[in-house]
Amino acid sequence: VVDFLFVEANRAACAELRIERAHLVGRSMYKAVPDLVDAGLFDLYAESAQTGRPLSLDGYHYRSQRLGFTAYFDVRAAPAPGDRLSLTWRDVTVAREVERRIAASEEHYRLLAQNSSEVVFRSREGVILWASPALTPVLGWELDEWVGASIYDFLHPADRVIRERNTARVADGEVVRARYRLLD
Repeated sequence: VVDFLFVEANRAACAELRIERAHLVGRSMYKAVPDLVDAGLFDLYAESAQTGRPLSLDGYHYRSQRLGFTAYFDVRAAPAPGDRLSLTWRDVTVAREVERRIAASEEHYRLLAQNSSEVVFRSREGVILWASPALTPVLGWELDEWVGASIYDFLHPADRVIRERNTARVADGEVVRARYRLLD
């Protein structure tokens, strides 16, 4: 495979490539969109066409000199009848940036929680999913005694009624700050 010829393109493809349909259909990939060649996609498309195996790339880093941007795409190529290759792609740049920010935020939180002298824990529906290492020196409990257990099992009996009331308030949409005593 030395080049590809665009035989069809939808409006979304033309808009993403910032090329008029008339300047894309009937032209070679090398001439119409040299950035695809420079990004290494041409070789991957050629391999798919030659082997007959579909191509599936998630989060492919694409840099366009011509358009002056960098983006991430989920790219698909599938051999089609008549020595053709059907190409699709979806811009996942925003989703990738959100994932990166979430990962950075989680790392920041993890560093704070693991190095805090305060006991921090995460629970869902009362089951403790994670507890900070400060649990042992501050409260004397081992992490494996808490993780997987119900937080309610550790509450002082007199605070259980208050906890139930607060849980109902939270279910009604209210923000509640509360302190509970724990068993010795």
